[in-house]
Amino acid sequence: MARNTPNPADGAKPAAAKRITIADAFRFVLQAPPPTAETRAQQRMTLLSSLAYEAEIEAKQQALRHFWTANRLPGKVETILPSPKPRGYQSTSNRQLLSQPGKQFLLQPWEKNPTGKRFFQPSPLEPARHARVYELLAEKLNQGSYASVARKLKFITIRGNERESSVIFNMVELDSQLVRKLKALAGHIQSLQADIISVFIHAQPVSPGAYLHYFTAPEQARYKNLFGPEKLFVKIGDYKFGYYPSSFSPLNIAIVPGVLKLTGELLQPSGEQRLLDLYCGYGLFSCPLADGFREVIGVDPGSFTIQAAEANRPFFSGKQKLSFLNRGIRPALFRNQLPDPQTLPESVLLAPPWSGTGSGVIKAIAERRPKRVLHLVRDVNDLPARLGEWRSCGYRMQRVMPLDMYPGTMDMELLVVLEATMTD
Repeated sequence: MARNTPNPADGAKPAAAKRITIADAFRFVLQAPPPTAETRAQQRMTLLSSLAYEAEIEAKQQALRHFWTANRLPGKVETILPSPKPRGYQSTSNRQLLSQPGKQFLLQPWEKNPTGKRFFQPSPLEPARHARVYELLAEKLNQGSYASVARKLKFITIRGNERESSVIFNMVELDSQLVRKLKALAGHIQSLQADIISVFIHAQPVSPGAYLHYFTAPEQARYKNLFGPEKLFVKIGDYKFGYYPSSFSPLNIAIVPGVLKLTGELLQPSGEQRLLDLYCGYGLFSCPLADGFREVIGVDPGSFTIQAAEANRPFFSGKQKLSFLNRGIRPALFRNQLPDPQTLPESVLLAPPWSGTGSGVIKAIAERRPKRVLHLVRDVNDLPARLGEWRSCGYRMQRVMPLDMYPGTMDMELLVVLEATMTD
């Protein structure tokens, strides 16, 4: 049963001066026992998945309020934007290979040991067709003919959209014999008729979490296509985007139209502004939002990602206002590689990966004095530090909109609206 927690907007005194994490807040609200070191990640990823979605949203709202109160954050938490599809929504799923004598298990990234005798356990957050692929691969990897693959296979990732997906084998090492074996596995996947349109190999150790949130740029890995097209496509409302399977794409596609609509409303475009879309990806926000601005500049450090954005640009009515830059998001970008901020009033959309913004980036953005900043905070626990950094640069939080990007887990994202409070 969830506890009622005071809302700081109601004038209640903060419960404690000590900072807490969002996981602490959930355990308080749900009266859950503290985890061990071995179960911490599993609790974060599974504690809410057994709840009815209405109860889950209520628990998340209460946990955010408790987090706000305990950490003495300004303002108040607004209503969470719910996901239209709370289960089976994950466009990307991952399994790590765990070898035991005579057995190969495909486990969730946070699992340390198998929970039963099955070589693979499905998740209610993943599409059923992902489970069919994992079941097949678990069966094949437990056959002696694929023992050499099992010795070098680190993770398997499936990613795509609601209709079609790609499989990515993440190998520690790769040689011609392993490529032949992986091609044979790819043939079995094709025959499964699970809407898998392509299979890739990455011969570079990459953590499973990176696939969920922000992947190492593909040019930094040994990247091989075993069959199928180089790109995937995703439809967001009336918009269609192409992207590379190794590039970032939202884990929860179903909620994106609502987030895109909300972002457009919060940016308040007047038609006479410049929008800087930082970590723009394949143009998911830049392209649809271009009509409302005089100029839109999307910046992303991934060269393949920018190639996809450039390929998507011609299909949007605001294409003449759009430009994309393949640059690292570092202080030098804002001082030397972007137009003079005095030429047009600016707004900024900052959507960094889970690792957050780099050192000095917020300060460099603030030096341009944008009229409004929308900062998408991926990790709720990062919010207090980021608000402090913005405050020291003369910006204050006006609103914060929680987004239920990851139903069934403790993770949420926060769309934070900031405006300047000091004049030059």
